[in-house]
Amino acid sequence: MTKNLTSDERRGAFLSLLSVVFFVANILVLKALNVHAEAVDGWVGTVTRGVVGLAILTLVFRGSQGLKWKALVTHPLLLVRGIIGATTIAILYLTVDHLGAGRALILNQNYPLFAGILAAILLKESLGWRGGLCLLAGFVGLILFLGSGMDFEGVSFWDGLALLGAFLAGLVVLLIRHLRHDFQPPTIYAAQCLFSVVIAIPVCGGKVAAVTPTAWGFLAVAATLVTAGQLLLTHAFRVISVAKGSGVQMLLPPITAAGGMLFFGESYTALEAIGAVVTLGATWLLLNTRSPQPKDSPMHPLNSVINKKPTTTQEP
Repeated sequence: MTKNLTSDERRGAFLSLLSVVFFVANILVLKALNVHAEAVDGWVGTVTRGVVGLAILTLVFRGSQGLKWKALVTHPLLLVRGIIGATTIAILYLTVDHLGAGRALILNQNYPLFAGILAAILLKESLGWRGGLCLLAGFVGLILFLGSGMDFEGVSFWDGLALLGAFLAGLVVLLIRHLRHDFQPPTIYAAQCLFSVVIAIPVCGGKVAAVTPTAWGFLAVAATLVTAGQLLLTHAFRVISVAKGSGVQMLLPPITAAGGMLFFGESYTALEAIGAVVTLGATWLLLNTRSPQPKDSPMHPLNSVINKKPTTTQEP
């Protein structure tokens, strides 16, 4: 018999769902700016997200031991997490501009598939036969979504870039799993925000000066939404499992795709829709599939509970 959710679990599920709403709103606002504000592109969006994120973290965690500024530029793995994380944000926003909100999210949100492969290769984690089938189904779905019946002539550079973003996001997941033992969530998220600014500002060039005050206002709203969504999700993972919270996050691509169809006239063929459903469904199943691990493994669930520090819950 399925146990009823506790009040904490219901609250965590609600916060995770609310974060999805904020994430979708962020993407749709940025897409609208791509369409209506010529100077706004993915790089400008990346800079704004970084600046606003740093400002909010400073206000919320001012004086807290959870936010260690010096470590952002002195700890090697935190540096790598910041650079790669910022790159994934830039790729996401650039592909939203060129592919459309729905297609970009469907491709970028497949990072758990790549995280599963990287964990098996780098951490020697066993996927198990269920996990292996989920990975296979996920990539078959990607082929259907991209290939339109094995005809890959329509696959663009931006499609490939979105898949690279998903791969890099999968790598970030592994980095966070390692860093969570030494740093708290604000510091790890601040690394991404800081390097979003560092990486994107040189590329923006004169575009920053060309952005209108109205566009800056909407950019600030979008960046505030995504930062609030990230903080809500981080808090949600304190009271619900990663599998449940991540499962809720799999609502992000279909809701964003629906928004893209409603507001921007985006469309999909029947085969693309089937491929999207297959790959997102396989990703959801993978997130909810437990892999068998030896009890002496540092990644074994029992050890993660025993060694868990209450203040080290991480964002995904």
